[in-house]
Amino acid sequence: MVVEGNIESVDVVRKQIDSLSYNIKKIFCENCQEVGIPGNPVDFTEFVVNTIDELVALSTVLTHTTVLDSDLPSVNSVISSYRWVALELRKMGDFLKNYIAEEYFKMYLSRIQDLEESADDLDMIFSQLKDDQKFNDLTKELEGL
Repeated sequence: MVVEGNIESVDVVRKQIDSLSYNIKKIFCENCQEVGIPGNPVDFTEFVVNTIDELVALSTVLTHTTVLDSDLPSVNSVISSYRWVALELRKMGDFLKNYIAEEYFKMYLSRIQDLEESADDLDMIFSQLKDDQKFNDLTKELEGL
């Protein structure tokens, strides 16, 4: 999978994750004695859903990016962050479900699952399949179409 480095894509994903985690901490923890959802829970849910949609799209771009072995720690950081964000959002869901419609809550959980699946896909592609010659040959063939 190593043709040329394009760590720029990893950096874009990293910045999006940082923004999401910062905003989650700010919304939930700034000037709060306990975890709660200040403001409108529906707005928060929409923010999370839209941000996860962006992260999933960015991870798709990342899977089509060639990355040098030296850049794999950055990819691993993205994977770990995706998993951490999904875990934290699931914890918040226990509180959130009491304040939003069931359909919104299902959408919220579905997007979290999408994020977890993106982490799994990234892990498989950059950890398990990166040295698989058949996979790399097929990838190059598909890129040529």
